[in-house]
Amino acid sequence: MNLINALTRGGLFQTPGTRVNEVLRSAAQQIPGPIDQPSFDRDHLAETLIEREDISSTGVGNGVALPHPATPGRSGWLRPQVSCHYLTQPIDFGAFDGQPVHTLFLILAHDSEQHLEIMKSLARVLRDPAFRQKLVDRVPLNAILECLGGGATEEP
Repeated sequence: MNLINALTRGGLFQTPGTRVNEVLRSAAQQIPGPIDQPSFDRDHLAETLIEREDISSTGVGNGVALPHPATPGRSGWLRPQVSCHYLTQPIDFGAFDGQPVHTLFLILAHDSEQHLEIMKSLARVLRDPAFRQKLVDRVPLNAILECLGGGATEEP
């Protein structure tokens, strides 16, 4: 799994919404669908994201959330995809630190192994205060990808 490739496939978006469910629905509509599924059901993806969020918050702290379907593979992606979403306004995701979320990394993976590798790579880079500041500053995708040039791109 290569986080740079997954983010390149997923892209970066300005995502509107005033509530968690609205933001997740907006994100599901914005992302590129799987190349091998032209009739991909974005509404179904939104529902799986909302179902997962109802189980437990995907807010990981420091203004970031990592939404994903509860069951990797239900998303329809054969290759992992991560999309970055700058929220048009911060939203309370119920993160453990109480901070509202300003950035989502929407994770779509084919299986649990891919999913865990993505989560591990994101957790590693999100520990870096300089990287988190870039998210606050809403830098373009190429600046995010440059930051990931180190350990976040290791193959499993």
